[in-house]
Amino acid sequence: MDAVFLKIVNMALSAGWLIGAVLILRLILKRCNAPKWLICGLWVLVAVRLVCPVSPESAFSLVPSADPLPPEILEGPVEHWSPDPAPGDPIQGAAPEIEDSEGGTVSSTKAVYLMGGLTTLWLVGVGVMLGCALWSYLRLRKQVAPSVEEDGVWLCDHLPSPFILGLVRPRIYLPSHLTGPARAAVVAHERAHLARRDHWWKPFGFLLLTLYWFHPLVWAAYLLLCRDIESACDEKVVRDMDLSARKDYSNALLDLSLPRRQITACPLAFGEVGVKERVKNVLNYKKPAFWVVLGAIAAVVIVAVCFLTDPKTPDPEEPYAITDEGAVQWLDYREDPAGMPNTERRCTLPEYPEYTFVWTQDKVWFENQWGNCILLSGMPVYSVYFADLNGDGFREVCANVGFGSGMIDERIEVCDLANDQTNTLSDRGKYDYNLVLENGVMMAQKYAYPKHERDTPLESGILYLEHGTLAAEMAEPQRDLDVAIFTAVRNHFRGAFPAGIEVESHHIFGQMELCGVPKEGNSDWCGQTVVYALVLYERYVYGPDDLKVAGGSCVPTILTFDEHTDGTLTLAEYWEPGDGDSYNKDLEERFPEEYRKELEPENWNKLVEILKQRNLSRARSLSARFYPPKS
Repeated sequence: MDAVFLKIVNMALSAGWLIGAVLILRLILKRCNAPKWLICGLWVLVAVRLVCPVSPESAFSLVPSADPLPPEILEGPVEHWSPDPAPGDPIQGAAPEIEDSEGGTVSSTKAVYLMGGLTTLWLVGVGVMLGCALWSYLRLRKQVAPSVEEDGVWLCDHLPSPFILGLVRPRIYLPSHLTGPARAAVVAHERAHLARRDHWWKPFGFLLLTLYWFHPLVWAAYLLLCRDIESACDEKVVRDMDLSARKDYSNALLDLSLPRRQITACPLAFGEVGVKERVKNVLNYKKPAFWVVLGAIAAVVIVAVCFLTDPKTPDPEEPYAITDEGAVQWLDYREDPAGMPNTERRCTLPEYPEYTFVWTQDKVWFENQWGNCILLSGMPVYSVYFADLNGDGFREVCANVGFGSGMIDERIEVCDLANDQTNTLSDRGKYDYNLVLENGVMMAQKYAYPKHERDTPLESGILYLEHGTLAAEMAEPQRDLDVAIFTAVRNHFRGAFPAGIEVESHHIFGQMELCGVPKEGNSDWCGQTVVYALVLYERYVYGPDDLKVAGGSCVPTILTFDEHTDGTLTLAEYWEPGDGDSYNKDLEERFPEEYRKELEPENWNKLVEILKQRNLSRARSLSARFYPPKS
């Protein structure tokens, strides 16, 4: 029911703009002597707006918003929240909080209770309005019970004024004392009501007033509708009368006018409202000019187009699904900041299936069934990447942002959704930092401030999260062979084992440098590096007391890297022996004999134990926020 009330409120707010336009246009049309039936048509537009839950969209719409109050307020708008997930798990269902004016948080439950209270109040008001209408109807039915029929009308001794009562079989009720020209004028007026179906329109208007009783403009619209209905019937009756007949009609209006205290909700009474104005209109009636009618119709059409339609909303961009594993680039405008679009960009990640990530020039947030949550902001946000920086199996949101006013530095911000933590890598006024993805590894580049005056980074290193702190292992860009091996191993085993804290250690037996003629299409190629190593890749998960291995692989491996003139390494071949009977045969064919000796059982066990200790130490370090290192 809360959702129904919210929809009623939104429809009322949108209709308020139309009612305001109708009030203005109504005054103009009256001054121009436009047909009264056309003025009544304006209220039909208002009824359509109040009845239809969905309106067509138009570029000409002057309505600011189709839904001034979004449905999310039923749950509380989520700007910031603090989930408390299980270690290593992504956020799945945190209770949203609303930020108050003093910077604290208020549970969205209060907002839900408030909406529930308003809904109850609205229902009480609807009940009161319907009760009043029912009481008015029953009182009139009792009053006209002794009436008798004569010439198609019903006469009653105690009626203060003529009126129509009934929906399916409406009857015209007249005071018994009414005779002569006055009676003829009144009957003509009431039959004009029946011909115009006003005995349906007025109750329908009251029903809309019942639903929208809280909106003052709807009250004004209903009261003016009653006046305009009567004026339109007067016009229909007197348009063929001469001045003498119009005077008799006006006298009947004055004689049978109802005092305010006797106005009822739905019946169409002859002298019910606006008697003074109606008498004036009857005596001064002039047939509207053709150009006035044409202009009035055009004005009504314009109002309908501008206020019966909702503003066009841009077609929602379908979220771009990032399905690649490992570190990936979503968007990057560092090289062309002026080319950043003014529209939103959207994407989804497989590890957060309920989230839609949204980028604009100044922030990054996600949307889900609970609302919106701002993750990062900048001036602007130049680039966004997704990378698992702490090895917990869930990628963090990594952004290159500008910060400050006047003195603007470029920094790296990382939001760890799984652990509800945001970190920044910056050194304001001294260094700028850039994000760059190289060979599947998220790198941080360090520049002397201000960056825009130089092209070459001072340092470059792997970006990682450890002990809840964002840092970068700065080294020469991609010259570290261990970095290249780590990247290759990680990419090779990506997705092969259960999710968990990802760690890798290796022991290099030896390597060879090969030089040769540059490859076709690779003019910067200058040779190859072949590495013979024992690789231990593992995934750790949380056990009752400590971390435990969920899966992994320990195997002799040959990695061949292409070397480039700038010193960077790219993987050319990843080799490991086959399983079972082919294992020894493959080793004999590809592994040098001196390295195979180190793979014999007595050496193998020692090497594997060393690598396992390295991996466990690394995994404990990554999970230190949950399991402090043991002494």
